[in-house]
Amino acid sequence: FQRFTKASGVKALSLVETTLKMKQKKAVILDIRGSEAFSKGHIAQSKSIPETELDTKLKTLSKTPDAPILVICQTGVSSLSAARKIRKSGYLDVSILQGGIQTWIKEGLPLVTEASSARKTAQNTKPKKQKTEKQEMPS
Repeated sequence: FQRFTKASGVKALSLVETTLKMKQKKAVILDIRGSEAFSKGHIAQSKSIPETELDTKLKTLSKTPDAPILVICQTGVSSLSAARKIRKSGYLDVSILQGGIQTWIKEGLPLVTEASSARKTAQNTKPKKQKTEKQEMPS
């Protein structure tokens, strides 16, 4: 696995390396899972481009070829072929998360879901409810 990534210029990163790259280099996080899997949970600020749409949307990743791109899939397998394709298209700093989103989940790192995004929006727009006092039941 490592040999393939070195030969193609794609780096396979550990979870620690991934989080560092996200924070330090402001990587474009590309989630190539299907839209249903993405809506169930994804890394914050990740961009959803399903693998089947990658060819037509490659140029939307970043305006600069040296921008760091981190490709995420479910298990880390599909992301390698997608990352190779991205690298061949001219992007220079392309990496994958070893083990994919499953590694992220296994380590208990946070995910954003469509439902949680909708709840946050709804909470910001709903009037706040007044607190009601609980009455104790006689025993």
